[in-house]
Amino acid sequence: MVSRVLHSFSIRSKILFLIGIPLLIIMGISGVVLYNLNKRASFDTTQTQEIMLVTSDLVRQLQEERGTTAHFLASDTTQVPATLKENREIVEERRAQMLALIEAADLSQLHENTRVFVKKAHQELEQLTAIRADVDARRLTASDAKEFYTLLNLHLLETALAFEVLVHDTELAERAMALTYLQMAKDAYKLQRSIGVVGYSLGWSADHSAQMTIAYLQSKERLRVFHELSDAKSVALFDARLETKGYKAFDTARKAIKAGTPPENLNTRSWDKLASAAIDEVQAIEQQISAQLMEDFHAFDARNQQAFYQTLAGLSAVLALMLISAYLVARDITGSLKTVTTALEEIGAGDLDHEVSGKKRGDEIGSIARQAEILRGHAIKKRETDEALARSSQEQQFVSNEIAVALNQVSNKALTYRLDKDFPEDFQSLQVDFNALAETLQDAMSTVREAALSVGENSQTIAANMDDLSRRTESQAAALERSSEAMDSITESVGQSAQSAKQAEGLSETTQNKVQDCENIVQQTVGAMEEIRTSSNEISQITKVIEDIAFQTNLLALNAGVEAARAGEAGRGFAVVASEVQRLAQRCSDAVSQIDEITARSSNQVKTGSRLVTSAGQAMADVSSQVREISHLVVSIAQGLESQSSQLSEVNHAVSDMERMTQNNVAMTEETSASASHLFQQSSDLNHMIGEFKLDAAETTKPHGAEALDDWGMAEPASPYDDDIRVA
Repeated sequence: MVSRVLHSFSIRSKILFLIGIPLLIIMGISGVVLYNLNKRASFDTTQTQEIMLVTSDLVRQLQEERGTTAHFLASDTTQVPATLKENREIVEERRAQMLALIEAADLSQLHENTRVFVKKAHQELEQLTAIRADVDARRLTASDAKEFYTLLNLHLLETALAFEVLVHDTELAERAMALTYLQMAKDAYKLQRSIGVVGYSLGWSADHSAQMTIAYLQSKERLRVFHELSDAKSVALFDARLETKGYKAFDTARKAIKAGTPPENLNTRSWDKLASAAIDEVQAIEQQISAQLMEDFHAFDARNQQAFYQTLAGLSAVLALMLISAYLVARDITGSLKTVTTALEEIGAGDLDHEVSGKKRGDEIGSIARQAEILRGHAIKKRETDEALARSSQEQQFVSNEIAVALNQVSNKALTYRLDKDFPEDFQSLQVDFNALAETLQDAMSTVREAALSVGENSQTIAANMDDLSRRTESQAAALERSSEAMDSITESVGQSAQSAKQAEGLSETTQNKVQDCENIVQQTVGAMEEIRTSSNEISQITKVIEDIAFQTNLLALNAGVEAARAGEAGRGFAVVASEVQRLAQRCSDAVSQIDEITARSSNQVKTGSRLVTSAGQAMADVSSQVREISHLVVSIAQGLESQSSQLSEVNHAVSDMERMTQNNVAMTEETSASASHLFQQSSDLNHMIGEFKLDAAETTKPHGAEALDDWGMAEPASPYDDDIRVA
């Protein structure tokens, strides 16, 4: 389907299609690249910078407001401090800026998880006024207010993180996120300062120690993330500040509080001073990192704009160059193809006088032009060949006319006709071959005529001899048929005798098997009698054991009776039982005596039966031996009769084969006789047919209308080929 569609387009269209598709693909890829570059160039980091700066200031002011609010709620005064009011005014300005930035930002480009924190931060900023009212009315505790401000700061910093992730430069985005985590760590430091002030003021309880531990772990985790995301320069700056004496003292105190052993040399004022100094160090680091980061953001925006315009200019130049190159290539290919096509059309029209241009090109079109020139040379040779064929055709016409006349003579059985005119040089061999063929046919037909006369005479003699042989063969066949009938009768009689012998053999085998079965039964009977005798002996042994038991029981009964008599009236009942046991033992002994008697009598009878059965087994063995000898004799007789029957069958088959061959000989002699008669008739017909051929020169007559034709197919008496027909 695709090939059929492509075949309907011209070469120009295919070239344009072949060049246009890659150009369109390149233009599409270039458009995607330009779109991504434009997207990066159009992404203005100003909004992210503003959110980062406003968030940083707002979080710092909220931290101050958180501390002042917690101090106010922890005190007994009902009047709002002036410092708290001043902090609120500064925070209110930053809060309005942050709300405006959040509402103006396109939140749809944020990730769904980070969008939640932005919405929470916006909601908590709007709730700030209500929270302040609750603080003024002292409806909140210091811990509740501190928790609200802490969560608000966390959500604001996470809002900054959400917008920092959108920066297309990974390094800048990670540095901005590292700065935010540093601010989170600073917030945890301020919580630690507040917790320490309360702890040194009211005493370190388990709750205060736990809060300090949580804040310490939060700051440590956030600093770990800061180290992972920040660049080497910022990390080195931070680590250098950590080596100061004030920060080390603050860190040592925190670890001691976390371990449950707050330093005793510190009080509320000294702790606040120590923690504030550490926070100032972190804030100074934050300001330096933030300033450098803002400069890098501005440079990033400038690079994006510059990269977009440079790429746009480069791609435009490449596309323009590709279009110009494609146009030049297409024009060269189509122009050259048109030249070659015109040359091929001229060759097809028979105009072979103009050479094909473009043969010196090194590409495929040059190859096509060279092949077209070769084709033109072949066409010129073909034209010369056609002219030679036209001349040869005239000679062929003359030769074909002469051959037709000669073949007409041969078809009229005139084998003495010869080709005597002068043939063209290319056909002289044909003339010689025809004359030689005619001479050979003439000689062959003469020989066949003589052979046919001889075959006719010999076939008569063969027919007479075959009639005599047929009569003698029929007489021999009748004698063999009578011999075959006699052999059939003898074979049938011997076969019946062999069959009877086989039946006798089967009966003797059956008898032998029955005798063998009887012998086996006798042997089994002997074994059974022996087992009965063994069982009788075992019964005798068992009865002896029972008799011994009865004797022992009787003795025990007597002893029991004696003991019962000694016991007097108390053993009377036991004496009765002993008497009954003694009576039962006596009855058991009598029964055992009867069993011994019966067993002995049975054992004697078994011995007698075993002796008789053994005698019967010996007699059956003798009978079996005699039956086996009779069976061997019957088998020998059956085998002899079977061998004689097989030999007589072979003799009978041989006689039958001789009879069948004799019958075949009779049929063959009859067929040979008929064939000899038919051969005589065919030889007569052959002589008649050969007589119709003109084998002598005197019999040859000139064919009617056999005029000499020239090579144009017309009578030409003056032609050099117009010679008289030579008669052989």
